[in-house]
Amino acid sequence: PDDVADAIGQSIVVQKLSERDRAAVVNLTKASVRTTIKTQPEVLVKLHDEIELASLDELITAMEIKLSLHAKEAHWQTLFEANPFILDLAFNVPVILLKGQAHVGGKKLSGAGEKITDFLFANQLTDNVAVLEIKTPKTAILAKKEYRSGVFGPSSDLVGSVTQVLDQVNQLQNEIFRIKALNPEHRMESHGIRGVLVIGMMPDSKGKRSFELYRNALHGISIITFDELLQKLRSLRTLLSATSADVPST
Repeated sequence: PDDVADAIGQSIVVQKLSERDRAAVVNLTKASVRTTIKTQPEVLVKLHDEIELASLDELITAMEIKLSLHAKEAHWQTLFEANPFILDLAFNVPVILLKGQAHVGGKKLSGAGEKITDFLFANQLTDNVAVLEIKTPKTAILAKKEYRSGVFGPSSDLVGSVTQVLDQVNQLQNEIFRIKALNPEHRMESHGIRGVLVIGMMPDSKGKRSFELYRNALHGISIITFDELLQKLRSLRTLLSATSADVPST
């Protein structure tokens, strides 16, 4: 008893820990979780909060770096597939990732023409499926010139992307029974399939009104910009920081 506490002392100089030391600390914590939660639950709550905050910090930094480097669509797909939690924020409901680069139908007898969506999700509570398509932050979402005074039309890229998602939703709706039969390991329902498009950056003050009017008039499809997604992560980080500060220490 107390050998570990005596060896560690009152504080740890993190910079001096070797990778083996770090692994040992993590393994010891993991092994003692079920016992510690009964005697010192507050300690584990604070540890859990620290892990969540550290993970969020990593995600926020990764997104900021990719935005600054103008990362390509494939790089964003890789980041989101490794961290589907980010895309969870785009739906505003609890979802699970079923498949990246999912085939949603439309294939001809020759094998050509298959419709593929970047991500296929399902609502955790209702099993209702949804498709998510990713473009890049650099994709223009409004036309450069005003259509009328103070009114900007959607860019051709945005209109094309919206139509692409609507086509994927339509194909998935038509093929849902075949897809369910071929993928019995997944629970999937089609009670009004949703489409989500992650594209571009929020327009400047002159174009925000036109963009909001356009995307809120769409039916069955949601549009979210990359900087909105990043801001959701930052807001969640702020919320968790405040929650963590409220947890009493032992």
